[in-house]
Amino acid sequence: RRTMAASSPRVHRAALLVGAAAMSGAGGTTRPRPLQISSPQVQERRVAGIDVLLVRDDLCELAATGVRGNKARKLAAVPGDGPWVSYGGAQSNAAAAITTLAAHSGVPFTYYVRPVPKWLASSPVGNYATLLARGTDVRELRDPADYERLRRHAVGEGPRPDFVCPAAQLIPQGGAWPEAEVGVASLGEALDAHLRARALGGAAVVLPGGTGTTALFLARHVREAPVLVVPCVGGAESLQAQAAQLDRSAGALGIFPTVVEPADKVPFGGLSPTFLATWRSLLDSGIYVDLVYGACAWSTILARAAHSPLAGGVPLTYVHTGGLEGVPSQLARYRRAGMISDEEAAACLEKGRQLEAMG
Repeated sequence: RRTMAASSPRVHRAALLVGAAAMSGAGGTTRPRPLQISSPQVQERRVAGIDVLLVRDDLCELAATGVRGNKARKLAAVPGDGPWVSYGGAQSNAAAAITTLAAHSGVPFTYYVRPVPKWLASSPVGNYATLLARGTDVRELRDPADYERLRRHAVGEGPRPDFVCPAAQLIPQGGAWPEAEVGVASLGEALDAHLRARALGGAAVVLPGGTGTTALFLARHVREAPVLVVPCVGGAESLQAQAAQLDRSAGALGIFPTVVEPADKVPFGGLSPTFLATWRSLLDSGIYVDLVYGACAWSTILARAAHSPLAGGVPLTYVHTGGLEGVPSQLARYRRAGMISDEEAAACLEKGRQLEAMG
């Protein structure tokens, strides 16, 4: 854990929200969504000689909405009144979660994307198909400058673009906003309680990271172990920059997770023989993760297990953050690339579904 001195004092707002789950919505309306996420199951596994405590946060659902995992935690404090606006990739897991919650809550949701590939527009699949099926108003921003204006506004670096509804609640890409601390804090408290009960102080808590939001807030709230994050989008520098930016907007505490550089440099969402092999070996060990974030994190864990800061002599605690809904479409890409046969892919999916159902 790295601590930096804040350049100017700020009130730690999000810490005050935990338990009360209060926050201000668009137009100053206070419509808290009560945090109704049970403590995650913790399962024991052994992978390549490493004892693993598998934290099944992927099973934790937000109040029977169908939103699970770290997206449930990031959205636990979103105002109940809308409309909601967000932006990102056409196959974003976060967008799929927001549209699911919006449909459940009866809230209009507008989602801005860069131009959608023609093949995807003509034959929607995956999370993009989910967005359309749930009635999301998907709008393409063909001018890159418009997308950048929206992104900068979302992180507090510019005015609201004129094409965005003034009354809308803007949710930053990936749910990377201070309000995410409400849900993540309860996970941190549950992890601390479990580690204390098992006398496992010092056992590293490891998770994959995109924007680094979950890892940042876990680092604030886990006291019994260091929090390590494997960046799966853009590399270590990108994650550190995003985490620092979010920290400044969420109290500027200067408490950060330790970033573990990925063992393999693979473009985000790219196909990797190492990722696929790691994913298949995890299935054999009773662990079902996604093929993008989870496979990236675990390939790094296994490659660096003998080296600090992953070496420790105590069970490694891995936080399963979800994202399993993206496995079929990603595995289909491996199949089309000839990296796995149709029969093998079908068998892996069936085994994964069985593991997921077992909970």
